[in-house]
Amino acid sequence: MRIIIAFVPVDEENTLLYGRYYQKMVRAPLARHLANWLGAVGSWYIANEDRRVVRTQLPKKTDLRMGERLIQGDLPIVIYRRRRKELIESVAARP
Repeated sequence: MRIIIAFVPVDEENTLLYGRYYQKMVRAPLARHLANWLGAVGSWYIANEDRRVVRTQLPKKTDLRMGERLIQGDLPIVIYRRRRKELIESVAARP
């Protein structure tokens, strides 16, 4: 089973969440369709559990350096923010 989630920035304060669910455990056609449906519904439910928390989260805008105390487990956040800053700067530098 695989669940893939992509967080796609739309603007400075908004991001879309795309999720996909894949499974190869259940192979019988009817049971497979039921397992796929249950997986999709479960993924949707889990993604929506945190909607209220995410919508009220502050600050809404993040930057590479914000005075946070990030730890080794936060490395993906640092990599994302660094790359985001590079892209923003490259677009701003265009004529």
